[in-house]
Amino acid sequence: MSVEERESFLRWQDFRIKQLSFSINLFLGFAVASLAFMLVRDGRLNVGAAPLNPMLIPVLFWWSTSAVFGVIASLSRLVDFRYTARRIRGGRKEYYCLTKIVGSVTWVSFGCEVLAYCAGAYLFVQSHVG
Repeated sequence: MSVEERESFLRWQDFRIKQLSFSINLFLGFAVASLAFMLVRDGRLNVGAAPLNPMLIPVLFWWSTSAVFGVIASLSRLVDFRYTARRIRGGRKEYYCLTKIVGSVTWVSFGCEVLAYCAGAYLFVQSHVG
């Protein structure tokens, strides 16, 4: 790989890293904000408030699941950065397998986070429109 190709690869790798982190945090923010909106709307968290509409229980489940996967993705991302830095600094091959596993956990968690949020959003819209 030429120096120019390497610089281009590193630049795009940096864009990918930043975009993944931003996307994880974006959907985590959506999930938490959506949960807060759903639970605080009409004072449902107040003592003696009307019980939650049974049609919204699956929405609560999916958005909570999305938030959990978002936290897992964020934490695994941090672990991945930590062990990647150790691998690069020390030149140790034993961290290669660990970083590969943790990187996969990050991507799978992110995918589950997005799917769970979309499932909850679909059910939320369906319960209010349908």
